[in-house]
Amino acid sequence: MNKEQFRKERTRIMSEMLDNPDEHGIYPTTKCFEQLDNLFDQNTIYDVVKKLIGPIAPIGESHGDDIRYENLLEMEDLLDRLMSDVFEVTNNKNNHQFSRSKAGKKAVQILNALKDYTS
Repeated sequence: MNKEQFRKERTRIMSEMLDNPDEHGIYPTTKCFEQLDNLFDQNTIYDVVKKLIGPIAPIGESHGDDIRYENLLEMEDLLDRLMSDVFEVTNNKNNHQFSRSKAGKKAVQILNALKDYTS
């Protein structure tokens, strides 16, 4: 779902609620919030980040590519922060507590996969 589709559906849900108060003038907010939760659940974290940052692949047009380059720099900053967070978890790889050790070992696997990805 793209941003425009999301906004259209969000507006439809809100309008439906505002157009349908009960006989006491109370709006069906519970139903509205359930529908909004379902709408938000349709977007993965990846989808949200892609929408927030915007496209990064150049298109061969100077102005558009300048914007996409700025988006790429934002993506770089995000990746750097995420990799730093994952790296911090690697300190737990030899921890005696199982859950911490499990997370630390997984963090090492993630960073090794990134290293392999760039080779």
